[in-house]
Amino acid sequence: MSRKRPEELIKLLYVCGRESDGVVKLFSGQQGWQVIPCDTLADTVSTARAGNPDIVAVDIESLGVDRTVLMVSSLRGAGVNSIAAVFGLLDLDPGAKQRCELLGSGFDDLFKIPPSVTEFKLRAGKYLDNRELEQRFAWKSDKLDNAMALLKRFKTELGKTRKAFSREKSLLHNSLKQINMMTRERDRLRAEVQDLGDRFQKNTRGIELILGSMIESRNESNKGHSRRVADIAMAAGDRMGLKEIDKKALGTAAMLHEVGLLFIPDSILVKEEGALTEYDRDRFRKAPAAGAAFLKGCPGLERAADIIGHLNENADGSGWPKGLKRRYIPLMSRILAGAELLDDLVTTEPRPTMDTIPGMLEEFSGTRLDPRVVNILEHYVLTSMNGHSSTVKEVGLHQLEPGMTIGAGVFTNTGTKLFSAGAVLTPESITMLMRYNREYPLAETVFIKAE
Repeated sequence: MSRKRPEELIKLLYVCGRESDGVVKLFSGQQGWQVIPCDTLADTVSTARAGNPDIVAVDIESLGVDRTVLMVSSLRGAGVNSIAAVFGLLDLDPGAKQRCELLGSGFDDLFKIPPSVTEFKLRAGKYLDNRELEQRFAWKSDKLDNAMALLKRFKTELGKTRKAFSREKSLLHNSLKQINMMTRERDRLRAEVQDLGDRFQKNTRGIELILGSMIESRNESNKGHSRRVADIAMAAGDRMGLKEIDKKALGTAAMLHEVGLLFIPDSILVKEEGALTEYDRDRFRKAPAAGAAFLKGCPGLERAADIIGHLNENADGSGWPKGLKRRYIPLMSRILAGAELLDDLVTTEPRPTMDTIPGMLEEFSGTRLDPRVVNILEHYVLTSMNGHSSTVKEVGLHQLEPGMTIGAGVFTNTGTKLFSAGAVLTPESITMLMRYNREYPLAETVFIKAE
């Protein structure tokens, strides 16, 4: 299991009461580490909350055993979820008894000063892996809770159906003469169930239309936004191979993704961007979750609610409500987030040209959006929005020549970006691209800016 992606730093909060210490210099010189020094116990909790460290290392000798034990207890109680482990640093081995006491008081591991960087990395990696497992377990638990709730509802419905069949069975056993009558009754019930199903679908569609109309009325400044987002999301869903039932749920979610605006007062909606207070921004940030909670109470819209509920999750884990990262965010929520952002970019005044939008999208790759979604949206912009671009053309991989300028980012199937829009090809970069394509096939064509 991978602890972190190569481009991400491991944040080390180092708490030490000494005036000079070589540990900071030791880890500052190591690639992949970011050291956050803290020289007082009183500031440890606030520094941890501000810096979101992965590992905390405490110089026990310089601060005192009793004080550091209290600090570790405070740090654990503060609920800083980013901390994977707290390590204690000692000048000398204190003996088995005190080691056990320190480990029992909250320290995850102990090191002798100066610590071995290799050993420190190895042990830290294990705790970081454990943290990732815990986050994944929490996400899986949420999914399991949802599934269990759905199973409970199905169980109730199954119980009702069993009772109905039991009554029919009793009637059949009472008299053979009633077989024809029961058959007709069964056919009538089937027709009624079918009719109820049809009416249920019509009612669900009616609710969608009513909500859509209400949303449009609250968003006069951007008419047609939901419809355009739905078109983009459906096209992206096709490209990513979604099943028809998933695309239907995605389309419904796209049409209703702004339902949370219905719960925001008009006094906030009419404000200009610069006039919004932090409270107002928080209302907008939480609007998708509020809308999702409302839709969960509407029969037939539960899947759309699940998609909308994670609309404000960011690929880098800085989103809301759960701070999920990349693949832990539901795929259809990632697609919807990209479709909404693309429509916002396209409709921003002054209107950008289609050729500049791919570069604008790449600014959000890996932060707000999943890089795979960005890649698909770039292709959608250049091939489907307002026809093909006149200044960007498609060429085959074997037609690439030095000096050509990339018109849309080149990504692998897993979302890794090889070239950004605007990159100029060199003989070395073309050779690298061909070598990579032989091992991990890329798209057959690349978008190049026409001269």
